[in-house]
Amino acid sequence: MAAPLARLRAEAPILLALLVVAATAALAWVVRYQFVEPETLGNACEAANQGLWWCSWRTGFIVFTKWRGFGIGAGILAVLAVMAPPRLAFRFVVAAMVAGGMGLLLYDTAYAATAVLFAGLRAVRLQDAPN
Repeated sequence: MAAPLARLRAEAPILLALLVVAATAALAWVVRYQFVEPETLGNACEAANQGLWWCSWRTGFIVFTKWRGFGIGAGILAVLAVMAPPRLAFRFVVAAMVAGGMGLLLYDTAYAATAVLFAGLRAVRLQDAPN
């Protein structure tokens, strides 16, 4: 499995980066519609006196998305990807795509989309850069 990914990274890094965005966006969709938005989960947390074990995780996740954590994190990673040398840049591109993919579906489309755009442009430039 590692050899096809290494070949894809060398030949078409933008394609691999876009696959990462699609996979993390699918994960974010599941998190959003199965963990964050269901009213029954929020009501269960409010009804429990001390709260259930996962209520603090859910609340922390909601606060993190409210303060644009995924979009800002993706933006920082995209800037690092642009500034990093080619050997390290692809790691930052993938990390920015993961954070941006999460942000695209988790209420932070403006920052996340900008970060995904810049990381994608860097991935295209990596295709022409020598390793």
